[in-house]
Amino acid sequence: MTTLPASAGRDVSFAGVLNSEWIKLRSLRSPFWSYSTVFLIVVAFALLMSMAFSLAVSEGAGAEVASELGLPSLEAGALGGLVSTMATQLAQLIVAALAVLMISGEYSTGMMRSTLVAVPARVPVLLAKGAVLAAATFAVGAAASFAAFFATAPVLAGAGLDSSITDPEVLRMLFGSALYLVGVALLSLALGAMLRSAAGGIAASVGVLMLLPAILSMIPVEAIQGVLPFLPSAAGQRIFDATQAGILSPWQGLGVMALWVIAALIGATILLKKRDA
Repeated sequence: MTTLPASAGRDVSFAGVLNSEWIKLRSLRSPFWSYSTVFLIVVAFALLMSMAFSLAVSEGAGAEVASELGLPSLEAGALGGLVSTMATQLAQLIVAALAVLMISGEYSTGMMRSTLVAVPARVPVLLAKGAVLAAATFAVGAAASFAAFFATAPVLAGAGLDSSITDPEVLRMLFGSALYLVGVALLSLALGAMLRSAAGGIAASVGVLMLLPAILSMIPVEAIQGVLPFLPSAAGQRIFDATQAGILSPWQGLGVMALWVIAALIGATILLKKRDA
């Protein structure tokens, strides 16, 4: 048995923990393939939808399309941001699974024991994981949404729907999609830390983000319906919503999701400090 020196973990700075988590992320295959899939899904889906919208406009069905999307009219700016972010709800499943695996995988392999021996304070480990995950997710999410916008702009322009990247609403939707995915990643990371199981963490993430809103929406009780806009996914998705209708504004919705994320991270931190690895 190897005995660690008494000073082990005492001189570890947060920058060192951050670098360690960054090395872990880069050295695994799953983040590369997961983020690559997110990028491809967002861009490919945007291209398909832009072609469908262009075809609808050319056939004179633009008003019907706008009505189905909940838009007052098929405005170029709103549509340009909308098609670029339509796959965000699908991409969130991949991001959620990756976030859970980032921490549950360490528990299943026993690596978490070594990590917590090196960083006895424990909290910096979770913070560093969250920071690295958030940065990588935002970078990929923003790159995907902007790539989708530039890929679909010529298609929409061909149907007379010119959308400008300098439009504040377009920028809000493109960056908002990336910010929402960051929220999903951090919430899922916290759930993975609390449950310490890949299957349990992914199930909990999907349940909170998708199943819970779907189930509650089917219950015809006014009080329950009033809660729906404040659930993490419903509130967070307001930041890249093309419409302005709703109880929460886009930034208020993102703020509500941030509160859910903070609460989950606090719970994960408490359990991480109390339980053995």
